[in-house]
Amino acid sequence: MKTIDFKTLLRQELEDRCKRNPSYSLRAFATQLEIDASTLSKILKGKRPLGPQMIKKLGARIGMSTKEVSVFSRLADKSADAAAEQMTFEQITYDRFAVISDWYHFAILELMQIKDFRTDPAWIAKALGMQRSEVSAAIERLQRVGLLKVNDNGTWDDVSGGNTTSIGPEMMSTAHRRLQQQFLEKASESLVQVPIQERDHSTMTMAVDRSRLPAAREKIKRFRRSLAKFLTEGDVRDEVLNLNIALFPITKLHERKNV
Repeated sequence: MKTIDFKTLLRQELEDRCKRNPSYSLRAFATQLEIDASTLSKILKGKRPLGPQMIKKLGARIGMSTKEVSVFSRLADKSADAAAEQMTFEQITYDRFAVISDWYHFAILELMQIKDFRTDPAWIAKALGMQRSEVSAAIERLQRVGLLKVNDNGTWDDVSGGNTTSIGPEMMSTAHRRLQQQFLEKASESLVQVPIQERDHSTMTMAVDRSRLPAAREKIKRFRRSLAKFLTEGDVRDEVLNLNIALFPITKLHERKNV
């Protein structure tokens, strides 16, 4: 498996921003990172090494946590062999990171439960609104991380067991944040693309007792599982849905650490 380094992470971040905004450019990314565009280009092409200080600066600019930045900073201080060994120990690989942080991997696994599912990448691409090349790459990745088995007769087996895959605790928050950003974008798209009878968007703003937040999160977790059980126990599965619940402060009355 290919390990993910900071250069790869930067390249993926740029690709994601370009997908969200076709007019976004390397120059715009460089401006946000507060470095010269030519310097960023050399970094992404592997023509300029990344030291610990530069990693700390750029990591902070793209919203990485202190712990996440420290992982890559430590690796930059190590020899190539030691860095590779540390990467293996931390279980940080590009494949695993992508599976957790890109929405369509588990969407493909769920799509397999749909009546009349087809293993044809073109059919899957149409069903999920993706490019065929993206689907093919995702299928290969799911096989490599052991979540999908493609049999000799052409049939597929979901062997995930309902589980995800490990990338190490330091990288989990970055992967999870990327995934949530993508689903928020999907939710926004559905506001104008999906009839109101087939979706539910609702909000409530309230003054609360912050000490009750942990209990509230537990209630949300139980609700998610209960609703998922109700929806998946129907007679026929003919659609893949995403349930996305957000509970967050809109005030800035308390100091908070960076995520």
